[in-house]
Amino acid sequence: DKKNVHPANRSVIDLYLSSPTLEQVERLTKSVTPYTEQNIAILEEKFRVYANEREERLKNKLETVDWNIDGLDTLSLITGRGRIEQNLFPLLYLVLRRHLSILRLASEDTLDPTVLEVPAESISTIMDAVSLRMKHLLAVLKMRGSDTSALLGNVAFGMFKLLNDPTLAKDEVLAEDEAEEVILPDISEEETKAELESINKNGSVFTFLTDPDGYEEVDKLEFDEDAGSEEHGSLHGVWTGHCSYDEDGHTDGLMQINIAHLEGNTFEGTGMDRVDSFSIDGEITTTTANGHELTFKMGYHSLREEGTEFGFEFKGTFDTSTLEVKGVWGALDDDAIGTFLITRRPAFARRFLYNQQEFSKNRAHARWRFALDTVRHQVRQQLWSKSYFEERMVMKKRYIHLRVRADIEKLYSVNPANQLTASDVIEMKRIERVLLPPDGRYYESLAMLATQMLCIHRKIYCDGCYASIIGSRLICLDCMTADLSNEIDMCELCIDNTASNDSFKHHPSHDSLLVFRTLHNRKKKATIEIAKEFITAGKEVLGDSDNEVECVSCGCPVEMPCWLCIDTECAVVNTSADHSGAEGAFICAACQSKKDPTYTKNSHTATHPLVRLSHPVASKKNTVEGTIDSLHSRFTEDMADVRTRIGTLEETIKSYEVAVNKRLGEIIGSYEAMVDQRITTLEDK
Repeated sequence: DKKNVHPANRSVIDLYLSSPTLEQVERLTKSVTPYTEQNIAILEEKFRVYANEREERLKNKLETVDWNIDGLDTLSLITGRGRIEQNLFPLLYLVLRRHLSILRLASEDTLDPTVLEVPAESISTIMDAVSLRMKHLLAVLKMRGSDTSALLGNVAFGMFKLLNDPTLAKDEVLAEDEAEEVILPDISEEETKAELESINKNGSVFTFLTDPDGYEEVDKLEFDEDAGSEEHGSLHGVWTGHCSYDEDGHTDGLMQINIAHLEGNTFEGTGMDRVDSFSIDGEITTTTANGHELTFKMGYHSLREEGTEFGFEFKGTFDTSTLEVKGVWGALDDDAIGTFLITRRPAFARRFLYNQQEFSKNRAHARWRFALDTVRHQVRQQLWSKSYFEERMVMKKRYIHLRVRADIEKLYSVNPANQLTASDVIEMKRIERVLLPPDGRYYESLAMLATQMLCIHRKIYCDGCYASIIGSRLICLDCMTADLSNEIDMCELCIDNTASNDSFKHHPSHDSLLVFRTLHNRKKKATIEIAKEFITAGKEVLGDSDNEVECVSCGCPVEMPCWLCIDTECAVVNTSADHSGAEGAFICAACQSKKDPTYTKNSHTATHPLVRLSHPVASKKNTVEGTIDSLHSRFTEDMADVRTRIGTLEETIKSYEVAVNKRLGEIIGSYEAMVDQRITTLEDK
């Protein structure tokens, strides 16, 4: 049940469940014609031993490849020679059972976002083999007769028929009995632990929600009061700065280095950036009048613990007069990636540093402002003042907000109203450059978590702005085909707008369904039917003057247009003829339009699906009359729109007519002048 899934795992689970390959598996299972010639229990008893032996043999072979079916050759090693249909269902059962073990872990722990990539690839490989087998069968059957679809339905109890005929498959999906209980395999706790140990062999399935470890390591970066050697003493201590990628100064954030040990021309130290803590080893290669040429290597601690050697190499010049080290940096034994600059300036003071424009305008004012802001910050920090923590909270929220928007904009098409402006980008880069390494590390993990928790309606685009739908999704129940293949979808920013596609013209007054989580195809038909039932019942409740309906958020009386929750956790609307005492989670339009509405009554939450009740119906007796009135109203609106368009067209034609007449007059005038000139010339001769 997705309600029991950890919020951070929902996007991972949705991506897996939305896979087209799983839809193919569902069609495959629905294609099989049930065997009815004998009692199913007797048949199971006869074949149980054989089936168990086959499953055990397949399971052992799957374990030899770590359950990673990465190609058809690997699949043939598991199933052996022969037709794929002989081992198809036992193989799918074992693979999907293992996937279910992973999904059950999602209720308590945070899964790594990539943990289901290999399982999804394995299913895809199996279905690729099924497609190849089906193509071979179609080629053979085509030589035997013209109706290949009918002949294919007789092969292997018809398991390929829905895969071959998409139209038939769609009808079968719509005809599915949603009330039928899905029986999941009984997996014991011991089996789950065994599966988990097997899965963790090649890497953990879990990840951490956030990364606050940087705060525990920051003590290593305190200033060292020892001066070090007389020759290189100024190199001793803490340095802060940035590594830039390009001329625009793009950086991964503030870097802090503590050079703690000097011996001769060599030095060692530790440091931290937004990625991890690291160690440095370097040497001074050349000494000049103004400073030293030096080089040092940086290696991340976490990678060294894992046995991976990865880091960066820095080559630069240490200017003893300005106390700056600048140069180029890049991967080990590779070309330079960009430039770097580190100084003796404390990390916390960088956020108050003046810019070049401010400094050029008034040097004294810029320096005094910098000094006062820095001292004030230190005093507030030492006193743990309220203003200090409020300031940190504002910066954290602002950075996470901007970072999430930036990440979403990179991955999906976004409504123009949600796109970052130039000032937003400048502000985000400024915050990134001044955040302390542990803050940057922690805030980035919070931003990644916030992005991961967003509901992405994959492959669903808004018919109003044509952007990807992220967050809430509005589905028009009036603009929808019977087979659910075409509909109007709107994002949260276009909910109150009109929209259209090739088949429909949507208006905000239409009855609509608003969902805040991914609506998978398997549940779509049942959810839409429930939504329509609630719309009818809700309108009847609001149309009955004996009912006093209050908003579950503000407690005020509710009138249409409004919203009604259709989740089973909320009180069900009474659809009987007597509506007295009917209850439901009604929400007024004003409360639902708020960014973060609160609900003090009922068990309603912000993630429950809603339906919009836009126009009332008097009673069931007047349903036909109400429908006619509704159609007449829409016809009137459409006619008004047609008249407006005709008027616009007439104005356009008139403007073209004026332009054409003007141009014709000019042409005729030029020809008349030309003729007059030629006549005059002839007369002169």
